[in-house]
Amino acid sequence: MKKNKVIAQLMALPPKEFRRFGKFVRNPANNKKEVLIRLYQFVANNHPDYEERKFTKAQCFLYVFPELEYQYERLNGIADELVSKKLKNPLYEFKNLIE
Repeated sequence: MKKNKVIAQLMALPPKEFRRFGKFVRNPANNKKEVLIRLYQFVANNHPDYEERKFTKAQCFLYVFPELEYQYERLNGIADELVSKKLKNPLYEFKNLIE
């Protein structure tokens, strides 16, 4: 997950800027999508340590899309495509918010 450019940008933010960005994401005037708020919350839960075992693409997917947990479990090992496809748009929108 750390290899993603958007996540790398968030990881590089100083703590104060990271918190300010969180307020920006949660503000309904800037963002109305719950998915983006959950994505920020997932990153915030791991900030600033970003332990490799707690910060994977699969865990991010399950945190951001809890309603798809059953579908993810049924794919049993071939879920990488689903994870990448579903996270692509939220990460792109997150990039726009960062900029």
